[in-house]
Amino acid sequence: IATEPNELIAFDPDGGVRWKLARHEPSWPRWEGTLTDTRIAYITASGLRVVAGDGTGDHLLDPYAGDVPPAWDPARLHTVAYYSGGAIVLRRASGRLVWRTPITVLPSGLEWSADGRYLAVRSSKQIVVLDRHGHIHRTISMLGAELRQAAFEPGTHRLTVVTRASGRSEVRIVDVDRPGHAKLLFAGPGTFGDVEWSPTGAW
Repeated sequence: IATEPNELIAFDPDGGVRWKLARHEPSWPRWEGTLTDTRIAYITASGLRVVAGDGTGDHLLDPYAGDVPPAWDPARLHTVAYYSGGAIVLRRASGRLVWRTPITVLPSGLEWSADGRYLAVRSSKQIVVLDRHGHIHRTISMLGAELRQAAFEPGTHRLTVVTRASGRSEVRIVDVDRPGHAKLLFAGPGTFGDVEWSPTGAW
C-alpha cells in the first residue's frame, strides 16, 4: 500500500496497480488481518478511515483522529488503536467502541506487544503503557532525555527504547512487567534512527 498527496494506492508484487482511492492527504496506512480477510487503517485530512484489502468498504471511522500512525490489535481481529481528542481509543473496524482512555501526553507513536497484552503510547518525554483493557499499567521516562522510538522485543514484554540527550543517543531495554529493570544495549554520539527487531528477537 502507498500514498500520494490525494490517493491511496495498492500495488501487486510486480508493481501493478490493483486499486486506487481518491482521498485528501492520506498517511500512515497499516495492514492487518488474515490471508483472505484484511483491512487497512489510514489517516486522512478528514480523520481515520478503514478499507478492506481489496479496496472495498472504505469508511470513516473517527473524524477526530489525530495524525498518529494507527496500530492494529494483534489479539483482536479488525480492532485498531489510535489517538483521538486527548485519548487513546480502541475500536472495531465496524465502528464499535471497545475502550477509550484519556491521556495527558501528545503521542507520536503506538506499539503493541505481540500478544496484545500491552500498548505502548510514546511521546517525546514519556511512554504510557496501557493494558489490553485500556488501563494505565505504568509510565516510563528517561530522566529528561528525549524518547525517539520504542519497539517491543518479539514474544516478550520487554520494550526497546531509543533516547537522545546532550548529543548522545542510547538504546535501552525496559521490562514492562518489572519496574526498575532497564538494560543499556548500545550508546553513541549523534541521533539514532528507527529501531526494529528481527522476527525471532535474536538481533
